[in-house]
Amino acid sequence: MAQKVLRPVNCMSAPCCWRYEGEPPSQLPKLLRLSWDTGLYHLGLETLQLVQGYAHKVTGPLRDEIVEVLSGFETNNLFLNTQLVETRMAYDLLEPAIDAESVTKEIESIIEGEDSQEIREWAYSAISKQFEDVFQGAYYTAIRELL
Repeated sequence: MAQKVLRPVNCMSAPCCWRYEGEPPSQLPKLLRLSWDTGLYHLGLETLQLVQGYAHKVTGPLRDEIVEVLSGFETNNLFLNTQLVETRMAYDLLEPAIDAESVTKEIESIIEGEDSQEIREWAYSAISKQFEDVFQGAYYTAIRELL
């Protein structure tokens, strides 16, 4: 069984997440495909999380096969789709909405701006965006670097 290790750096949408150490099992693509095909929500969710947890370790043909499998998945389930997006981001299948450099410039202009309701709203928005999947950790990274 894979050992879970808490990752203290950003993992896409939140300040931390699980990632697995050790060699990724060669059967990950098959497990992913079979669990998805069952249509069972929790099995699909857990398998997506497992595959995401190995994203930092998977290379070569195994990574290519996982990418191919992930690219073929579709769901109308909001919660399963959220995990699917996070897993796809872990395998660089989605383009980031914004990069950390642009976010840093945005935050610097907030810090340098005069105190106003508009600046406070921008600041609140920037802080909140660090938890949104679509930004792939750009806000979290930029804010953390400012600390």
